[in-house]
Amino acid sequence: MTEEAMAWFEEEEEIGTIRCVICGVAVDSVEEALDCDWAPFFYEGNDQHGPACAGCSSALMRVDEFGEMEVKEEYRGKIRYLDEPLEDDGDYVFMGAIYN
Repeated sequence: MTEEAMAWFEEEEEIGTIRCVICGVAVDSVEEALDCDWAPFFYEGNDQHGPACAGCSSALMRVDEFGEMEVKEEYRGKIRYLDEPLEDDGDYVFMGAIYN
């Protein structure tokens, strides 16, 4: 993992739990996120977002030619990130998890 990625996770951990910016699932530590294959950050165009859980990253992202995670083309502009206000002008992809 790059130093930039580790710094991103550590910033999130200082807040408390680490929460997926797409579906909202949370883990308690950097170690748990790493063990569960979370993406510390990813790109949608030039915009950096993150972190993303393994489920969201495997379903919605790919590795680009530079080795960075990016949103797959078919999902660009359709993901509503939990840290952004909701707009009523388009179709959105919503990911969620239900645990019993």
